[in-house]
Amino acid sequence: KGGYKISIPEYAIEGREEEVLNHLKDTLKLYPGYLFEIQSHSKQPGDDRTNLQKTEKRAEDFFFKLYGKKEKFDRFDFRGYGEVEPLFLSEKSFYQEKNERIDIHFSLPAN
Repeated sequence: KGGYKISIPEYAIEGREEEVLNHLKDTLKLYPGYLFEIQSHSKQPGDDRTNLQKTEKRAEDFFFKLYGKKEKFDRFDFRGYGEVEPLFLSEKSFYQEKNERIDIHFSLPAN
């Protein structure tokens, strides 16, 4: 899946969510015509199903805060991935914290 991705660790969002959302809104305006998907990822430890449900809810909530909608529309989408796409395969908590994140994936539509 081509395109670009912005990864934001959850710990970087906590306490400054409004600032992060405003910055993202400004950034996304620079890419008219692109497809956008909000992706939520969890840490690896824990129950697979619980982690998936948690990330689905987090993606939907973040999408709502960004666009004011709970349904996917036009060229905007959201999805929870659970723990299936870690950035780091490590048991160390430092790396686990980085795996719990929001990714903004954007790409040009296929012709």
